[in-house]
Amino acid sequence: MKACLPKLLTITLCGFLSACGGSDTATEQAEPTTNYTITTDLVGSGTINPENIMVEAGATQTFKLTPAEGHTLEMVEGCNGSLDRGELEYTVENIQKNCTIVASFVANKLNIETQHPSGTKLTLDKSSYYYGDSLSATMVLGEGHVFESISGCNGELVDDVYAVNKLTESCEIVLKTQKIKETFSDENKEQPIQVAVLDNTGTIAATSQGIISTDHPSLPEMPEGIVLPFELLALDINTEVGGTALVEVTYPSPVSADATYLKSDGEQWYTMPEEQAQFSEDGTSVVLTLQDGGYGDSDGMANGIIKDPGGVAATKRIEVTTNTSGEGEITPRSQLVDYGATASFTLTPNEGFEITEVSGCEGTLAGNTYTTGSITSTCQVNASFSLQALTISANASEGGSISPSTQAVNYGETATFTLTPDEGYEISEAAGCNGTLSGNTYTTGIITSACQISASFSQQTFTVAASAGEGGGISPSTQTVTYGDTATFTLTPDEGYKITAATGCNGTLSGNTYTTGIITSACQIRASFSQQTFTVDASAGEGGGITPSTQTVTYGDNATFTLTPDEGYEISEVAGCNGTLSGSTYTTGAITSACQVNASFSQQSFSVDASAGEGGGISPSTQTVTYGDSATFTLTPDEGYEISEVAGCNGTLTGNTYTTGAITSACQVSASFSQRLVTVIAQSSSGGSVQPTSQSVVYGQSATFNITTLTGFNFLDAEGCEQGTFLNGEYVINSVTKSCSLTFEFVEKEKESKLTTNLENLAIDPYEEPVFIINGNDSKRLSSTTTNIDSSPEQQKLVSLVNEYGEPLLLGIKHAGEQEVNLSVESSAYTFIMTSQHLYGVQFQDTKTLFSRFKSHPDFTELVKELTTKINQGSPCPMDYSCSFMAAMIANKIAKDTQIDDLISLEAE
Repeated sequence: MKACLPKLLTITLCGFLSACGGSDTATEQAEPTTNYTITTDLVGSGTINPENIMVEAGATQTFKLTPAEGHTLEMVEGCNGSLDRGELEYTVENIQKNCTIVASFVANKLNIETQHPSGTKLTLDKSSYYYGDSLSATMVLGEGHVFESISGCNGELVDDVYAVNKLTESCEIVLKTQKIKETFSDENKEQPIQVAVLDNTGTIAATSQGIISTDHPSLPEMPEGIVLPFELLALDINTEVGGTALVEVTYPSPVSADATYLKSDGEQWYTMPEEQAQFSEDGTSVVLTLQDGGYGDSDGMANGIIKDPGGVAATKRIEVTTNTSGEGEITPRSQLVDYGATASFTLTPNEGFEITEVSGCEGTLAGNTYTTGSITSTCQVNASFSLQALTISANASEGGSISPSTQAVNYGETATFTLTPDEGYEISEAAGCNGTLSGNTYTTGIITSACQISASFSQQTFTVAASAGEGGGISPSTQTVTYGDTATFTLTPDEGYKITAATGCNGTLSGNTYTTGIITSACQIRASFSQQTFTVDASAGEGGGITPSTQTVTYGDNATFTLTPDEGYEISEVAGCNGTLSGSTYTTGAITSACQVNASFSQQSFSVDASAGEGGGISPSTQTVTYGDSATFTLTPDEGYEISEVAGCNGTLTGNTYTTGAITSACQVSASFSQRLVTVIAQSSSGGSVQPTSQSVVYGQSATFNITTLTGFNFLDAEGCEQGTFLNGEYVINSVTKSCSLTFEFVEKEKESKLTTNLENLAIDPYEEPVFIINGNDSKRLSSTTTNIDSSPEQQKLVSLVNEYGEPLLLGIKHAGEQEVNLSVESSAYTFIMTSQHLYGVQFQDTKTLFSRFKSHPDFTELVKELTTKINQGSPCPMDYSCSFMAAMIANKIAKDTQIDDLISLEAE
């Protein structure tokens, strides 16, 4: 018989054989027993039983899960088992392989609640708590609160923090306080009253009722004739037994000057003495002195609580109103009167009116003053006024009449009268009673007293007007003539004129005198005259002509002539006959005698104007050029621009000079400019590439290059052209003003060092001053406080920051094995110490440790301060020991005191 293979190697193989020997013999061999291992893994606080058990194939195993105190089973899984949550049992059936059961337990979440009075805070240090957590609750008491107690969750109060070391169950923290300040309001939330217990003499008890009304069942009947503007305040004050409390009550508005503080002892009301109820100057508050069991305590017992029902009281004031009818007034219109007092009113009728009647409030009238009886309730005084009637009389002088002769008019009204002149008369004047005359009607002003109207009349007169036509005059131009009389006028011809005729008013002309007929109405006289004529001749000089050569002109008229210049000529001057030139037309003055007009001509000249568009200028802006000549202009482009085009006046451009053609009329030269293009050529060192390698850019605009860095390299810098910026693979020169070549440098990452320049407390501006970084023989402009330099990582290197003259400002050492350098006054101090007479020429294997020893020296801070002062003063520090004797002494002392033996390089020895 063949033996079976080992169990673990033959499980699969034996499954395919009918017998371990593989033969067909009748005798069967017993199959071996197979066991599997179930391992357990726990997360959190709890247990599983059993742990890591071995069971037979096909068996069923149950595991008991037990959470630790304050914990709950969160999850159990593995081996295809099932959980009975009620019994916390996990059962795995028909086990056929090794497997692992994982169970996790979590701490129970606890519900922590807080309770605290309004106006206080109780702030928990967490939003959620679990079994076993600690807790801190910060207590903040608002203004007006006094601490009483805090409890719950088995905590302890330390200062303002309530601390619980370990939470084992949900709980509540309760903060209790007592108040020394509180605001009470009535049921409508109006007129709030603030109460404060002063000088720690007590607190406001929670049993205080606040504002209560006067009809409260516990109060006696209120005295008659008083008013409580803020109702009553029922306070309970906790204090020492038999103690005295100072209570300040503040009202929303001032109380009256006669206010007192009214108190109740349960049976009657009494007024607090002034020394125990002191009102503030502005009347908005009162300080009460109350004694437990004594004055001001309504329960009369020394029991540690003062009962204080009371309030501000003032004399009751009653309103007396008024009413008027008719024209008059009563003052004042209303009055507030103390209970039981009287009120007085003054009655004032309007002008022309009188008092008719006054009554009400049981009063009496004396003259214009009405005094009421004793006022105990609201009432009204009623007054009425009536209007007077006035007489107006009228009379007239000779020549007419006025009617009616008398009228009766009410005060404030007007009256109307009619004036009638006799034949041959007219109204001369009407006056009196502040009236006005319109036609034959006279209307008075507003009548306020009896008055008299007087009317006067005069004989009629008429106006005789005279006018004359062109060439003479007639005088006088007008006359006033009494009805039935005549008028006389004189006619005077102008020089060169004669009288033609005179008409009007039925008159007759005798020589130069015109006499009218009898005047019975206004009329008009008209005089006319005739005029002489004269000859006006014209002549012209070389360069043009004048037409017509002669004219016949009526005396006083004008003559007009047309001037015609020859080609290339213009009118120079025209004179004669007092004329004026307008364009090509010459008009004489008024002709009063024969005269001569003479014209002269001169060669033409024209204005040539010049203008330029954006980007340049042209000069001069204007020129005056003789007919047939030419003009010259100079064009000046602005920086970054060039001449684009010049046109106008048939000219030509040579260089920056533009010359016009022959000028025969005014014309315009226009110049335009275009932005100049500059070329930027780009190339790169090994380690990367740049695109494009060449581009044309408008003068002053930006140029952008795309930088591609090879693996293992970083972009280091760009040299040539204006300074640019590198960001996200793009190098941008913001403003290109000239053609240039740009070289992009790349550095292997392991050879790249980062340099940080710390200029704090130094008067050095890296963006304005010509400051450079020197790294061996390499240099570059410092464009920001952080830059990269090319340096072997294992190399120890001296790095310096110098000005444009090569004078050092800052120094620093790049330590071997490091790729970062911080250049500052502190790094300069390290280097300054290295060059002292005690260390000069010594080679060190670990400069980083050496520098840390320098910094720990007590005089190192003073050295940094001294170097900072010298750098800001422009001294050539820190390279030259002569820059500061004091700095040299400090550096030598630090070098002498520093332990260096373990840091000296053995190779150097």
